[in-house]
Amino acid sequence: MSEENVEIVRRPLRAREMSGRTLDQRLLLRFPRLTAGYVRLIGRLSASSRLRQAAIGRGVRLGVEAYNRRDLEAAVVGWDPGFEYRPGREWVEDGLVESCYRGLEGYRRYASRMRSQAESCI
Repeated sequence: MSEENVEIVRRPLRAREMSGRTLDQRLLLRFPRLTAGYVRLIGRLSASSRLRQAAIGRGVRLGVEAYNRRDLEAAVVGWDPGFEYRPGREWVEDGLVESCYRGLEGYRRYASRMRSQAESCI
C-alpha cells in the first residue's frame, strides 16, 4: 500500500480508570487459535468497514485499559508473537528507553522501564 492512499483517522479514546479483563479478552488469551482467526477476519474487512473500525477501536481501548492496569498479556492480545515496539525517537535520544523492544518479554522490559521512570518523577 502506498503512503498516498493512506488516510489518517483520529477518534476520541476514553479508557476507564478501573477495569478488569473482559470475557472476550479471557477467551482470546485462553484460545490463541481463536485469536488468530479473529484478527485475520477483521483484517480482511475493508478499511472503511464500520465493523472493522469498531473492532479496532474497541481493541485499542481494551489494550490501553489493560496496559494501565499492568496486564501486559491482555494489552498485546492478538499481536504477532515476534512484534517489535519502537518508542518515540525523543525518548530514545534522551536515553530513557531502548530503541526497540521485541516480543512480550521486551514489551515487559519497556513497561517496567516506564513504570520506574514515572515513579522517579513522583
